[in-house]
This record gives sequence, structure tokens and C-alpha cells, in this order.
Amino acid sequence: MLVDFILMVVFAEAITELGVKSEFFHPFREWLFSKRDSPIFNFIHNVFDCGYCFSVWAGIFSVILMLFLNYKVIYYFVLCIVVHRLSNLFHFMVDRVRG
Repeated sequence: MLVDFILMVVFAEAITELGVKSEFFHPFREWLFSKRDSPIFNFIHNVFDCGYCFSVWAGIFSVILMLFLNYKVIYYFVLCIVVHRLSNLFHFMVDRVRG
């Protein structure tokens, strides 16, 4: 249970970074940002513009996924995202050590 919890914390952090800062979601964020006249799109814009706000929703999504971790497909999806994030952190540390 503790390992699953840690897994979901890293997962929530990883999808927050992907949603708020990645180039992959950049076209989606730009499209959302152009729709400021709608209250719904304005709310979604604010969520994607704020890492703290996005992480609240990412945490909720992580807890919901945690309920279904016994399904292999969901578990491996979460594991792929976590490995991606941890490899990015490891890459960052290696770059700092090399100078």
C-alpha cells in the first residue's frame, strides 16, 4: 500500500509537469488560452496555467487510478509515467554532476 501511494505521488507530479510545462500539451494549452470568453474554458485555462492548481486535479486523478491499480493496463501506464519522471530527475542529476 505504501509503495502504491508513493507511486501515485510521483505519478501526480509527473502528469502535472506534463500538463503544465510540456511541449506535448502546448497546442492544447494554446487552444484553451484562445477560448477565454467561456467560463468553462477560462477555468480550464487557469488550471493548466497553474502548477499548484493542476496538481490538485492530478492528485484526484491519481487516487481514482489507485483504486484500479489491480488492472495490469492501468498499473503499467502509471509505471511508464513514473519511470519517465524518475529518469528525467536522474538525467538532471547526472548533468549537474558533470558540470
